[in-house]
Amino acid sequence: MEVSRWRGFISLTVEAYAALEAARGIRPISVERLRGIRIEWDEVEGLGEKFGLKEEVLRLKREVGIG
Repeated sequence: MEVSRWRGFISLTVEAYAALEAARGIRPISVERLRGIRIEWDEVEGLGEKFGLKEEVLRLKREVGIG
């Protein structure tokens, strides 16, 4: 698991995020908050495709301003 900070951004591996969510519970997150988090979008897209959520991931990327 890896958590790192760079200026105002936080980078989490998928494992670190899962551990954080397990400890704190699932909470909604705003698009504004997502813009401040460094996300490995290639990994997210791969998981989205694997679980049949590709369109939802692409829509989220557009809302965040990535795609």
